[in-house]
Amino acid sequence: MNSSLLDVFRGFPADPVHLPLLGTPIPSIMIVLGYLLLVFKVGPDFMESRKPYNVRNAMLVYNLCQVVMNLIVFLKGSEYLFVTKPYNFYCMTTLPLDHPDKQVDRLFTYFFFLIKVTDLMDTVFFVLRKSYKQITVLHVFHHAVMVLGVPLTYYFYGAGGQYNLMGYINSFVHMVMYSYYFASAWHPQVKRQLWWKKYITKLQLLQFVILFAQGILTISLNPGCSFPWYLQFVQLALSTTMIVMFGNFYYQTLECLKATETVTSGPSIDNHPSTMLGFLHIPQADPNPIPLAGSPWPILLILVVYLLFVLKLGKIFMKNRKAYDLKTVLKVYNIFQVLYNGIYFGMVFYYLFIVRICNLHCMESFPQGHERKQIERLLHAAYLINKVLDLMDTVFFVLRKSYKQVTFLHIYHHVFMSFGSYVLTRYYGTGGHFNAVGLLNSLVHTVMYFYYYLSSEYPQVKSNIWWKKYITLTQLCQFLMLLSYATYVRFFSANCGVPHGLLYLNMLQGLVFIYLFGNFYIQAYLRPPKHLPKAKQS
Repeated sequence: MNSSLLDVFRGFPADPVHLPLLGTPIPSIMIVLGYLLLVFKVGPDFMESRKPYNVRNAMLVYNLCQVVMNLIVFLKGSEYLFVTKPYNFYCMTTLPLDHPDKQVDRLFTYFFFLIKVTDLMDTVFFVLRKSYKQITVLHVFHHAVMVLGVPLTYYFYGAGGQYNLMGYINSFVHMVMYSYYFASAWHPQVKRQLWWKKYITKLQLLQFVILFAQGILTISLNPGCSFPWYLQFVQLALSTTMIVMFGNFYYQTLECLKATETVTSGPSIDNHPSTMLGFLHIPQADPNPIPLAGSPWPILLILVVYLLFVLKLGKIFMKNRKAYDLKTVLKVYNIFQVLYNGIYFGMVFYYLFIVRICNLHCMESFPQGHERKQIERLLHAAYLINKVLDLMDTVFFVLRKSYKQVTFLHIYHHVFMSFGSYVLTRYYGTGGHFNAVGLLNSLVHTVMYFYYYLSSEYPQVKSNIWWKKYITLTQLCQFLMLLSYATYVRFFSANCGVPHGLLYLNMLQGLVFIYLFGNFYIQAYLRPPKHLPKAKQS
């Protein structure tokens, strides 16, 4: 097994040209570890008995250098991408090693990486000024991911490709952002002008929306693109994470500004960087946690192990083995899923439409102490646990060597549903608006797993294409109904207490799933099959 695990790292680095600090991921890992140690331990301990340093002049020079460096990357990137045009934007796969523009890709990647390392000085200045409240989850996560991401991509994939566009857009955003920092340090009155900072955050959000859209469009418009789909998944996952985090920052900043006049002066809990990890200790929306929702670590560990197994380790394990015969296991699993989802659907339908425990025009989570709060918790816990159990679908595909079924849509859907259910449970609470999600999703899964059971028990069912076709249509209808319902609650249900951010997230993911499942439906059922023998076609 140990030799199999080592196979993951054989054949690398992808690019034989070793650039300083980019030969292996080890230097960047050490840089990030040193950075985290400095900002969370060494720096605060050093500053504990000292007054904040006046680093205004150093920051002026630093911000000006950042503006110039990012401007150079942006201008050279504009010339390279839109004048030289080495890439087709429909499929930005990395250039061959002997391509005449390959060295430009390497230099572009390397210079961008050096800028990301330099960016870490932002946090060092916060520590020296004792501005610990600015050392947030978003700030540290963003810096660490960028410093680690570039060398890991260079090592396992190579320079350039689709990530050139990420560097190009990011350099423009940072050029604008550091221009604002320079101006606000030079003229403090600029900092008091809200519109500056507000539109910088909007620009950052737009950056990640563009990168998210790029991944979706490449997958759907050019499915034959050789850019690795697992890297597409990484780009989409990080873009979604950044959109949520920057969106939350934008919302919280505006809310804090509105509430400034009502906040009394006094010691702040933000005065130490340990509060940066406070999101892990934020009191749950429901003080009585349900299984898997008490801490983020169990669900994160489950998903990391899941992704490692289905994307790499499972294939290595199965490389020299025959596909397992899981017919009996699958029968039991599918029957269990049919019963589980069917019972869940029946209970939610009973409480929503027979007992009518809430107003369907605005389904808010029950307050603590409500007579039916425990029922709400039990139903929500059942749904969250089921989304984790659904991950076994992919495990079975790997053990049966049905790798063609391990698609981007399949993995994205499973990961989002399980992790998204946890996030909503932790920060929104149980039940409420997302009873609608559980109701429709459990109905669709009851039908879907019933089909899976019949197709494994009676192979002739599988040959009847209309079964599977209408299951996909049912899934599309599910997301269309959820999108419509979230839109109705947001814009037409007056004084509804469901957080607008959650409704917008619900709408966004509804659109994404409609697009992905719609594209799958078109590819699978509407486009004529290719290269079929004439006898088969007749």
